[in-house]
Amino acid sequence: WALALLLVGLGLVRRRRYSTRAARLGLKPSPLLPFVPPLARDGVLVIAALGYARALPEEPMASLVFLSVAVLVQLERVPSSLRPARPGAFEPVAPDERAAARRGRMWSHLGLDALLDATKPLGLLTLGLLFAALCWLARGDAPSHQLAASVPFAALWLVPTFLSGHARTLPPDMYARLAWADATVERLQGPGRDLRALRHRAANGRVQDVRVGVELDAPQPGLLRLQLLLAASPGISLAHVQVAALIVTRPQSPADQACARAFPHTSAWTSGDRRARLLPVTDELEAQLEALSDALSRARDVDDAGRPSALAPACTRAA
Repeated sequence: WALALLLVGLGLVRRRRYSTRAARLGLKPSPLLPFVPPLARDGVLVIAALGYARALPEEPMASLVFLSVAVLVQLERVPSSLRPARPGAFEPVAPDERAAARRGRMWSHLGLDALLDATKPLGLLTLGLLFAALCWLARGDAPSHQLAASVPFAALWLVPTFLSGHARTLPPDMYARLAWADATVERLQGPGRDLRALRHRAANGRVQDVRVGVELDAPQPGLLRLQLLLAASPGISLAHVQVAALIVTRPQSPADQACARAFPHTSAWTSGDRRARLLPVTDELEAQLEALSDALSRARDVDDAGRPSALAPACTRAA
């Protein structure tokens, strides 16, 4: 009974922590069994644990059924329901926010979330220690036959607790985004442009995103915004994250026409007097940022017959 209560406690804590982290990122968890409400999932997990403990060792098949139910209600898919971003403004990141981000990154590897996440070193160590403890309980001279019989089932129970709903199914949090933005600014700062880490703060004060703002020394008329960001999309088992460049221009302006010439295969969407383009960026970020500067700077403008952009292959794949 004590082992069953420990397992169900770990499962409940992990699910609550995962739901909280997803909510902070504007996501709604997607359980493998979506027709079971959250509170019902907790109840089913508790009932399955009690039934599992009651059925062992006399009824191993019944225990296996209870175990299967407990595993299924704990499994999570990659969240896909994004909360729409609220109106707000971009501001430079303050030094105290960087210090808070460093502390947050440290606790993300040392806190309770990391303890129950086998994709992180601390969680992997915890899972290994628990497996070692279960193997010790299953030794030949175990004091209780019922306890020894429950060990293989308990080992299976730990799999969804530590390997489902982990950090890699979620997009990067604000701490990770700020660390990426600072590293990008330091690496790509160069002549003809000024890079800064920017936070997007909503009217309610909540930080919704962190991006890298690129200010060109001689931008084309009509260029409103040039930013690098982390774009996340749900995959089959992990959240797919890719660096992208966001270009916002006035329709029909010189900057807009320069984008149409340099990136002809990139889709654009217009809202009022603004036109936005999102360009996927490959690993050659420095060369592609240079190509963006070439296309959007007056001093580096090229004619229609000029050399092709270094971003063209990535844009063609995205189209």
